[in-house]
Amino acid sequence: PKAKVFIRILQWALVMIKCCGLLGLVLENVVGITYETHGREPVVFRFLELMKRLCPEFNCLVDIAKAVYYQCPQTRVRVFTRGFRKCVSEKVPAMLPPFGTRSIRSLLGKFPSDLRTDLTLP
Repeated sequence: PKAKVFIRILQWALVMIKCCGLLGLVLENVVGITYETHGREPVVFRFLELMKRLCPEFNCLVDIAKAVYYQCPQTRVRVFTRGFRKCVSEKVPAMLPPFGTRSIRSLLGKFPSDLRTDLTLP
């Protein structure tokens, strides 16, 4: 079910590129879209291939980044599909280099911690 949401977003991106003159896009997803599943190539590769075929006026690039290196207090790895219409930029610029980490404590400030015994079971 979650994959269907992302597929719908991709469909809308294609429609907006072809019909609405979309200039740029950034899509974020989980690292799992870069994995091979049941012997099939990763979904993200199929999307890039489809973009090249259906939207030759648009360039796309996929980057993988750890959120923690961009001052997000989490350890998730995220996949970013970034693209531009070729009239805006012939090449998709490189992703920003990492600019540091941030702890969850620095984000929360002086909020007190909860005791594990006060939390509900998973």
